Amino acid sequence: MRCEEIQEMLPSYVTSEDSLAVRRHLARCEPCKKEVSRYQELGRSLSSLRGVHSEPAQDLLPALYAIADPETRVAAVRTHLARNKKTYAGVAVAIAGAAGAALWRSRSGRRLIPA
Repeated sequence: MRCEEIQEMLPSYVTSEDSLAVRRHLARCEPCKKEVSRYQELGRSLSSLRGVHSEPAQDLLPALYAIADPETRVAAVRTHLARNKKTYAGVAVAIAGAAGAALWRSRSGRRLIPA
């Protein structure tokens, strides 16, 4: 097998080491051996992180719960729309005007072509 194929198999090989093809390749390929040792080191580092625990900031949990609350989201959207009513009205008028102009142009363009 080629190194590219073996390297795709290395993450699962590191956890189970049950592939004969990978073992045979590693016996004769130094770059892939180094890659396996990197995966093993990464695994050891990650397993040491599992025991680390830290408390969240006091205001984080209420903020996260508020995100999931549909009432809070609806209220936030309503507040945003109320604050930016003029902007959205202007955008709506501009879009309607552009659509009207495009429609007018498309209809007036047909009249210019003789039948």
